[in-house]
Amino acid sequence: MSDSHNEVDLQWLKVDNIKQHQTNAINRNVISAGSLRSMAETGYLEYRKARVDKLTELYSKYEPKTKAQWVLPKGETDGRKSLKVEKIIGTATSPFDLDDLEDLMPKWEDYIHEYKE
Repeated sequence: MSDSHNEVDLQWLKVDNIKQHQTNAINRNVISAGSLRSMAETGYLEYRKARVDKLTELYSKYEPKTKAQWVLPKGETDGRKSLKVEKIIGTATSPFDLDDLEDLMPKWEDYIHEYKE
């Protein structure tokens, strides 16, 4: 300890009970404070999977038609340096741009089980 500090000045840095500040408990995937249920037990993982499946379905439904075209860069005459460019035919619609996206997605009430003791 340096001469400019003494025990009285640094007393607030002292930890009286280290167990009070540190614990070996792992709180990953706990659904709420004070609950011993994990997120897997609440049905949250099934809800996420249902949302992913629905988004996959919507992306395949609204996938735009494309046409491949070979384009030479400016100033090039060698066809081996041509680039393949995909052009979108029509309009590209993302499922996230849909007005009724939340109506199409699975409802969380159908998957999340309420806590019952």
